[in-house]
Amino acid sequence: MKTRTSRFLLFALLLSVACTSTEDKLRSLQEVPPEFKQSGMISSNTYQVYMTIFASNREEAERNGLIKGRVRALELISREPFLPRYPTYNGKLKLEGIIKNYGRVIRVDPLSQDYWGVVFQVHKIGLREEFRRIW
Repeated sequence: MKTRTSRFLLFALLLSVACTSTEDKLRSLQEVPPEFKQSGMISSNTYQVYMTIFASNREEAERNGLIKGRVRALELISREPFLPRYPTYNGKLKLEGIIKNYGRVIRVDPLSQDYWGVVFQVHKIGLREEFRRIW
């Protein structure tokens, strides 16, 4: 009788451990990796902006992320320490053109029911040097 009870307890323990590890694996797959949660120059060719967007579905989050990502990228790029503080008017127009032409949403992840993590990147070969030439 004791062996049957101990086998049952052992089976229940193993089953609960297996279920917990599966839930942890699924949770880790849904989380945004830390390299996508940073904003700034991630390489000499790529500028990244991470945002939290309120939207009802993935398409709306991507659409809003593209619009807000362009604005946020312009704000953050103009504050970068490797650039002079205030661009000229023509420099600002060129910067807006680069962001519009080369910026895109690369990742949309659900955070909760109505919030989405959106990663917007501007990728162009020689982007850092292009920024320095604009100012």
